[in-house]
Formats: sequence, C-alpha cells, structure tokens
Amino acid sequence: MGTQAYEPAAPESKQRREIQKYTKQAEFGLRIVGMRVYDKVTDDYICKGKSFGTSLMTNDQVIGALQMFFCLDGDSSKTVCPSEIDGIMWQLTEIKDWFESSNSEIAFYAGSILIVYEGDATSSTASEPPAVKMIDFAHVCRKQGGDEGYLKGIKTLLAMLHEIRNTMP
Repeated sequence: MGTQAYEPAAPESKQRREIQKYTKQAEFGLRIVGMRVYDKVTDDYICKGKSFGTSLMTNDQVIGALQMFFCLDGDSSKTVCPSEIDGIMWQLTEIKDWFESSNSEIAFYAGSILIVYEGDATSSTASEPPAVKMIDFAHVCRKQGGDEGYLKGIKTLLAMLHEIRNTMP
C-alpha cells in the first residue's frame, strides 16, 4: 500500500529500484504482490505472485485481478457472496477513516493490507466475517501530516471494490 515502497531517507539507488519494480504504484497507491484463491471446480488453489501484480498496468487490469481474487471472473459457480465484499469495504473504510482523522504523524512505507475471506458458502467457517488487516510494519516512520500515499492506496482499492460491487446483484 502507498505511493512509494521506500522510506524518504533511502539511498537514491534503492528508490530507483523500488520505483522500477512497479511503475504504476505512485498512480494507484497500491501494488498486488500476491494472492491465493481456492477454486472449487478444480479443488485446488490458484496462486499469483509478484510478477502477476507488476504486470497490471491499467485500472481495468487491477480490477480484473480483484475480480479473480473474489472469483468474479466469469464462473458463477465460484462467485463470492456480495456481503463478503461489503464486509471488506466496511473494514477498509474504517482504516481510511483512521488515516483521515487520527493519523497525523505516522507513515507506513512498504506496508500491506491482508484480505482473507471464506469463499465457500457451504463451509463450516462460512459464517466468519472477512478479515482486513494492516501488516508489514518494517518501514514505519514519523512523518508530520500522516501518510497520504497509503491513504491514496486505500481510496483506490475502495473505489475499485465499489465498482466491482455495483456490478453484483
């Protein structure tokens, strides 16, 4: 999450390397670094790594990756329940609200958002709500004004999820 994955005091060579990893990070405020989705049809997991995430160059491609994560990429037998996305959006909104109202001194460089949900409505854990957690705090710094870059990433993710949710029944 965030518009940059390096601390402000990082050497210029480190800054260049990080920017080259995903040139769209400043634009989107986020980067998909991996996902694992259970496929009920094949009874196996679909795993996507960093190279998949860094290949996403347009807004539509990132939305397509999110649709894949939520099994909304064409096979209705695998589709996630709309309430799962609603729960994820609610939790992301809580994080966004914290950044907007309470975080005036902390920046989270190279931090992540972990999203976990139960995609099988018939599972014994299907009643558990989705989980959205901030993780990866190795590069947290004090910064007057908070972290506009991380906030941009959350807002971008929320907008994309809103777009996906509006296409669902």
